Amino acid sequence: MRVAIIHDRSDVADEIEAVIRETSESGCRVDRADDVLKARDLLRGNFYDLAVVDLTLPVRMGRGDATLVNAEVLLAEIFDTGDVRVPADILGISRDPDVLKTVRTSIGQHLMACLHEETANVWKEDLAAKIRYVQAAGRARRLVANSQFDIELLVVTALDVEAAPYHRLFETSASDEYRDAHQFDFVDRTGETRRGILFSVGGSGQAPTGSATQGLLSQFRPRLAMMSGFCGGVSGRTNLGDAVAFKSSAAWDYGKWEDVPGSTPIFKPRPGALNIPVRGVRETIRTMISSYVPDDETIGAVTRVSHDLLSTWRLLQEAAGSGSAVITSSDKLGEITRGDDAIRAVDMESYAFYHACLNTPVQPPDFVCIKAVADHCNGEKDDRLHAACSLISASIVKQIITREHRF
Repeated sequence: MRVAIIHDRSDVADEIEAVIRETSESGCRVDRADDVLKARDLLRGNFYDLAVVDLTLPVRMGRGDATLVNAEVLLAEIFDTGDVRVPADILGISRDPDVLKTVRTSIGQHLMACLHEETANVWKEDLAAKIRYVQAAGRARRLVANSQFDIELLVVTALDVEAAPYHRLFETSASDEYRDAHQFDFVDRTGETRRGILFSVGGSGQAPTGSATQGLLSQFRPRLAMMSGFCGGVSGRTNLGDAVAFKSSAAWDYGKWEDVPGSTPIFKPRPGALNIPVRGVRETIRTMISSYVPDDETIGAVTRVSHDLLSTWRLLQEAAGSGSAVITSSDKLGEITRGDDAIRAVDMESYAFYHACLNTPVQPPDFVCIKAVADHCNGEKDDRLHAACSLISASIVKQIITREHRF
């Protein structure tokens, strides 16, 4: 629990802090301010579960009187201006009974309660009871929040080039809730407006993707989480430009190679592949594969971006291998697919993305990774098709969420 004590008398602030620490069920952080200016600094920089506010404060300690007017100005900033971060609960306290009467008829409705510093044991017992309530209410709020979805869609990409198409496909704006995230609205197949969040990790690899995804899931609690972009494909099993929805993702570089007498070594992944849920978006994609045809506008855009290298592609739902290294060797790709001949695509992020979605502390989302094949993991690998393949996968995501999927 995090508590801000805003009180100009240090002896009372000491007593308040002692009660908080004695009552707290676990470790707590207590910050203190003794005037309005210091309180503003605290509240601008931190979120608090509880703020205990003296109702007579000086603007600056040692200069001017401690008055209700100054405290009311601070509380008005908290509730009305948005310049500071609003604590989950605010408790007023004063030794002046006239101040308490005034507050109850003016700003009292904004406060959890007001305590009268009269008989030490009484106000301290009341304070302890309020702290226990704040802790219980906080637990209840977290349980309720963690068991419900907050938004319909989260889209995660590893690289900015993979996120770029979304800024053209949707009207995005910077999110106030999460640094570097963008928010957008979309209309689903029923005509209902839904909320989406787009986030580019800004780099490839398992660790940054897993970390970012876990934070985003906890913050936004999406009903559906999707990853898109470009990937490598298995030659003969996929064509350049094919969009592959990963029905499973296996960690090809996490496991062990076992010698087999008289044969080539066998890779045994550890742990096994992670699968997307059977129901939900997996079923949506399965039913749309046979009838999927990209629209003329998307075909034209992909053709231009790819410099005429891509103009046709398929939508597939296949297994993928995911690891922490870029594959530029056909021999290495062969080792991976021999370990699991169902693999049709390889990337560097999907395993971490799937792991985060399956192991989030909040309500787990439906999820899928859709990436388009930009190369066949051989010596011809380059970045010529990255933008085009990112556009292909993003356009399929848009079709799924606006025309196909039932949220």
